[in-house]
Formats: sequence, structure tokens, C-alpha cells
Amino acid sequence: MSTNDVEIAQLKARIAALEAKADPQPRPKVTMERYDPTANFQLPRSAVEALRQGVNDRDLAEITAEGRRPTSLPGARPSEDRTIPSQRGWVEPPRLEDWKPGK
Repeated sequence: MSTNDVEIAQLKARIAALEAKADPQPRPKVTMERYDPTANFQLPRSAVEALRQGVNDRDLAEITAEGRRPTSLPGARPSEDRTIPSQRGWVEPPRLEDWKPGK
């Protein structure tokens, strides 16, 4: 073999080593079990019975209906007047600009 052939063989070996380093084998995907905080959660039978008796079907229907009822109209203004009664008649509420700390 000539020196060129030896040099080419060495360079090819070096390139193969560098390519193996640059492109390592892909790591296998790790499959993890999903975390469930209630896994192996156990209550005594008496506790389960007490929970069952605490809310009956009627109570559950009332709770559900209450959750579906609107609490107010969106964007509605309060219907009450914002004035304050005093001994001298009705006055406007105090303004924020008149407030002083320590008063």
C-alpha cells in the first residue's frame, strides 16, 4: 500500500468515528405511568355510607339548579342609588380625592 492509501484509510476511519459520535443511537422512549393522586385511595365502609347519606338526589338537583341560575345580568348597573342618608338630608358619597391618610 502506498502512503496515500494508508492516509485515505486513516481519514475514512476518522470520519466514521466522528460520524458515530455526532449521530448517536436514539434513546428509547420512556413510558411513564400517569400520576393518579386517588390511586389506592380507600375509605372505610362506614365513611362511604356517611358520605352517601349526606347528599340525597333532591339536594343534588337543587345544587345543580343553583349552579345553572344566572347571578346577575352581564354589564348591568346596580339599581340602588349611591347617595348616603344624613341628618341634613341626602348627600353625595365622599370623593376619593378628598381622602387623606390618617383621617
